Order: sequence, then C-alpha cells, then structure tokens
Amino acid sequence: MVERMSQAIGYENQDQILNRKSLAEYFRVSPNSIDDWVNLGMPYIQLSKTKRFSTKSALKWLHGHEETKQNKKRPIHVINE
Repeated sequence: MVERMSQAIGYENQDQILNRKSLAEYFRVSPNSIDDWVNLGMPYIQLSKTKRFSTKSALKWLHGHEETKQNKKRPIHVINE
C-alpha cells in the first residue's frame, strides 16, 4: 500500500514540511487518517498550536508500519473522503 502511495505521488525523494491538510492531500487520504496515524505514533513537529509533518519522515514511518504475513504490526486504517 505505502509503496503504491509513494509511487503514485512521485515525491519519494523530496522532503517537504506540510500541515495536516496538505499531508492528507499528499497521501490522498482524509485528514482524519492523518489524525489516526499521529495517534499511532507518526512523527510530527509541533509549532505553536500547529502540527507540521516531514514527508520523508512520514513515508519512513508508513513503511515501518506496513503489515506483512511475517510482520503483524498494528495496521494503518485509511479513511477515504
């Protein structure tokens, strides 16, 4: 799933700092999915009252949470808009 996201996005090698809404658009998921991922431990930067996300860090975190037959981590749920 994550590999398809990063290939579809085409920004795999570029790092951007985005807010919640922009990160949701980047990954083509709902902002609620970003909230769920933060609750599961996705890294973010707290700037005053606003969370910012590094696209490279978010991709790395998502890759680390892919579920395989050998690796039964807590799955990431994507909420479609």
